[in-house]
Amino acid sequence: MKKIYEVIIVGAGPVGCYLGALLRKANVDVALIDERKTIGEPVQCAGIITPRVFSQFHIPKEDIVQQAITGAHITAPDGTTVCIGDSTTRAYSIDRYAFDQYLASEVESLGATIIKKQKVIKVQKQQQMISIQTNKQHIVSAPLIIGADGPYSIIRSMFGFPQPLEIVKGIGAEIQNVEIDPHLVKIYVGKAIAPGFFAWVIPTNKKGTTARIGLCVQSPQKAKPYFEGFC
Repeated sequence: MKKIYEVIIVGAGPVGCYLGALLRKANVDVALIDERKTIGEPVQCAGIITPRVFSQFHIPKEDIVQQAITGAHITAPDGTTVCIGDSTTRAYSIDRYAFDQYLASEVESLGATIIKKQKVIKVQKQQQMISIQTNKQHIVSAPLIIGADGPYSIIRSMFGFPQPLEIVKGIGAEIQNVEIDPHLVKIYVGKAIAPGFFAWVIPTNKKGTTARIGLCVQSPQKAKPYFEGFC
């Protein structure tokens, strides 16, 4: 394994891979470190994005888009439902695993190195270089380190950067044999369902027979009980 790069990105999710691709296009020698065995697993996302993601970042829709979303049914705490939207595509439900895999393969095809199954355990600054040690005793160095390792960023913690002001805990599942409008997401608000945030049902095929459901709450300990109640 090569030991010295111009930039090391910790985290090979969409942000890390996209940034890595931009740097490679500028001929910067880049390595990405990720603790996962397979990029994109486990899926940790509701899987709905704006159409401009595909146009702005030049990502193909094939094998990634599951269904076009034109609007939403929003249900208030008293049961009142409001429908918003029209025939315009406002969002896409996507296969998040396929999305992540595409971005990872793209950055690798541009010449970046992805170091998988390795967790950063130590970061040390030495003169003009920053060295990273992983749990497998591998040490790589670069003059610039980028933390793209999510809300619980180990890079943020090691460098003493401020913690997030708030983190909401989410939980979700894929369901089948449902009957919903394939073009409309369902959103539920209210403290009885998801205090501090909201719950959702997102169509994932053109027939409206499969969906992705989930919710987020402010208290991490309460996510599972509220999710069980929502189901």
